[in-house]
Amino acid sequence: MVKQRVGSINLGSIPQKRDSEGKLICLNCDKILKGRQQKYCGWDCSYEWIAKHNHSWMRSKLSKEKKYICDSCGKYCWTYYILDHIKPIALGGEEFDEKNLQILCKECDKIKTRQDHKDIAELRRTEKKLEGGQTLLEIKD
Repeated sequence: MVKQRVGSINLGSIPQKRDSEGKLICLNCDKILKGRQQKYCGWDCSYEWIAKHNHSWMRSKLSKEKKYICDSCGKYCWTYYILDHIKPIALGGEEFDEKNLQILCKECDKIKTRQDHKDIAELRRTEKKLEGGQTLLEIKD
């Protein structure tokens, strides 16, 4: 079945994390929290964890790390760039996996998106043809 994008995880719904002794630990680095800290040991861990679970924050973080350079053509793309999933979510790619993300300029994104749409359409046509409720992804596994 074709996967759908989430966009972000509701950060308020994430419960506090505890170690084996019941002490509160940081969601990001698992250090024991001190004082009034509830979920993170500091701003760096908070930013890192949120960037791993929110598309907008992840886009900002990766674009700065990659210095706004298109991963496909190497062009500097400050004014218009896309955080693209190398393997589209609809085809089983992970939404929040940094290894599955790349920065693309406008021109490279158009080419990649065109191919992604073809691949997704092919998956949908194949799923419709399959019998017994199996999906193409289940057959490949």
